[in-house]
Amino acid sequence: MCFLPLRASSRAPGENLQRTFKSTSPCIFFFILQVGSLSEIRAGHPNWEWAADLYDGIGNLYQDQAKFDEALEWYTKALRIVESNSQSCDEIARLALSRAVSYERIGMVYRKQGQFGDNKSGLGNALLQFQKALEIKTSIFGSDHQELAVCYGHIGQVLGSMQRHEEALVQLQKCHDIEVKHHGSDSWTVAVALQGMGGNYRKLGLYEKALECCQKEREIVLRLHGADHCSTADSHETVGSVFFFMKKYEEALVQHQRALEIRTRMLPPNNPETKRGLVKIAITLMKLGRHEQAQLFFQKYGIPAEMARNPALLQRLIQSIEGNS
Repeated sequence: MCFLPLRASSRAPGENLQRTFKSTSPCIFFFILQVGSLSEIRAGHPNWEWAADLYDGIGNLYQDQAKFDEALEWYTKALRIVESNSQSCDEIARLALSRAVSYERIGMVYRKQGQFGDNKSGLGNALLQFQKALEIKTSIFGSDHQELAVCYGHIGQVLGSMQRHEEALVQLQKCHDIEVKHHGSDSWTVAVALQGMGGNYRKLGLYEKALECCQKEREIVLRLHGADHCSTADSHETVGSVFFFMKKYEEALVQHQRALEIRTRMLPPNNPETKRGLVKIAITLMKLGRHEQAQLFFQKYGIPAEMARNPALLQRLIQSIEGNS
């Protein structure tokens, strides 16, 4: 699943900082904090916003390395700095936006950790963080501003992960409509919203609506990235999965083959996405009764011919693929 990007925020220098040190160890940031004597920022400190931005930069690097606990620690430090300086900032809206950005970053970490929401304490979950960010941005911009599109998208994605598909669709539709209004239909955020809507419609068994959304998403991705791009391969695979659930196996096979052709050109042979595509083609061929062809793809995946003929194994593979489609 694609993750929606954070928009440029009130702490825009942090985005530049992250790009500057994109491939650098977090140790660089620790050194900068020591040299700048910014390890303890008190209320009214003139460099509080810059320090919060540095903490965000460290969190971003840890998140890129999938070290989510460390990322959460640094994002939380950034939020505390912002909150502790609330009495000293004349630009209240800018301060509020800084808080919203912190909530969004913390929410991204919780989401990647699978902490979506509905825990008993009401703390430490992605949904709560994104809702806080949305509340702040709505109070500043109103309900139809472009800054809200990604907030709605994040909430929709989390609700979908929580199997609350009807609620997810409402949020993703808001994301889609706001983004189209302000940036037009050829936007990556629009494409991600459509993909999310398609997935939720599919989970609800509304396959025609799912197919419509996924085909629209594919067309946007084609215009943005062209035919030879991994994102285009993902889009073909998504459309193929919907056709598979509709039992339109010939159409599904065409889409899965297109996805595999792109990945074969663009990715290493043993890439997990390429191998997943082999299994999807094999299973689709099995559904079409083309067992000998299917076994060739199973063998490319690493499943011996005798195992590929095992009905129990095939059923487990089908359930695994369907569950992750």
